Amino acid sequence: MWHINWAGLKDSARDKLDELFGRAAGRYRAFNILDDDDYDCGFTDWSYTAAGGETTVQLAKDYYGAEAETWQEDRIAIVPGTTYAPTVKIDAATLTEGQEYTLDDTTGIIDFTGGAAPNGALSAAEVVTADYQFYFKCRFLSDTFLDNIIRPLPNLVRPSFKLMEITTL
Repeated sequence: MWHINWAGLKDSARDKLDELFGRAAGRYRAFNILDDDDYDCGFTDWSYTAAGGETTVQLAKDYYGAEAETWQEDRIAIVPGTTYAPTVKIDAATLTEGQEYTLDDTTGIIDFTGGAAPNGALSAAEVVTADYQFYFKCRFLSDTFLDNIIRPLPNLVRPSFKLMEITTL
């Protein structure tokens, strides 16, 4: 969950937030944000070892991979190739998008079907890695603009907008 501090924003940023809130219709529509601290996944941040026979793979990111407690999160909103070209590899060999695979940037799914060899199902023990950037799909937690600004004031809490991540399609 993110908190956007209204009091800390310049007037121009407040106007942009007001516009975004209106376009999102409060909590009705989801939108993508690029987090300043967590927006990319490198080749060492995620890998998928095939069992054999898979034709699609979901992009994900491993967190704290060298630590005792780790976790993995699927990434469903990928920065499109026109902005930052994702790179996909199988066993360290770079693949060509559109020829050897396709990537749906709205779902984060890599599809290896179609085209010329080596396209098709993955073989057992093949390792897929990727370097890409991603957005967090989120929405506002309130439907009313004033709820975010006025309601917290009597509690002497800084007014803020709360955003919640949407982790499924």
